[in-house]
Amino acid sequence: DQGATTPLGCVRNCPKSNAIDMYLIGHWAKACSIATTAVFCMGGGLLIDIRTRMDMKKIGLLLLLVVLVADRSADAQYSTKGLLFRPHLVGAKWSINEIDEHDRSGVGLGLGVAYGVSERFSVFADLSGVRMETEAGDGYTLGHFDLGVQVMMTREDTPFKVYFDASATARTARFAIFDGKIDLTGSGGTFGFGMFYFMSESVAVDGGVRATFGNINEISGGGVVLDLTDIRANSTRVNFGIAWFLSH
Repeated sequence: DQGATTPLGCVRNCPKSNAIDMYLIGHWAKACSIATTAVFCMGGGLLIDIRTRMDMKKIGLLLLLVVLVADRSADAQYSTKGLLFRPHLVGAKWSINEIDEHDRSGVGLGLGVAYGVSERFSVFADLSGVRMETEAGDGYTLGHFDLGVQVMMTREDTPFKVYFDASATARTARFAIFDGKIDLTGSGGTFGFGMFYFMSESVAVDGGVRATFGNINEISGGGVVLDLTDIRANSTRVNFGIAWFLSH
């Protein structure tokens, strides 16, 4: 058979050659996957906080975890439908010029859940807390709670997915003063974008940026609550973590 002497014929008729080719292709794809994830993780780490080595160690441990659980296959389906659990690191910066003339920044942790009603649309909730630093060293805690919708912009069959989201957000800044606490609270609207990079059908690297615009309108402490004239407060967050699709 003339076809058996051609390269195509060999692939068709030589089981050993075919097995070797598939083995090499599989390992090449996995190597590319790990390399791409490493670049993504390094970029996310730099965005979150380049100021301390401790935070970079956290990113390194997260990268190692992602690589260890990676198990992508050529026929995998990267669906975003169903329940999603997303723990993440958070880097935040905010400004509230009527109260503090300096912009403040810090690093913390967050936890989100989402439910994909289709491949295109999801609803989500996200809670995060960040320790904001001051010159005097007496920092305070800034918390965000988001409730919103997320829209996927890429196809189901690709492991790399881009999304945009919009949410209503509640914020609280908690200060420890003497033996008590004072809370500044307010609300706003948040817009953001991000991306998933699937390492398997159920686990993806998750990174994104969110910007919140709104007001601080209440101060409370010691059993006393005072309404404030709307004070503008804007914040930006960079999230980086793992997305675990529990329905897969």
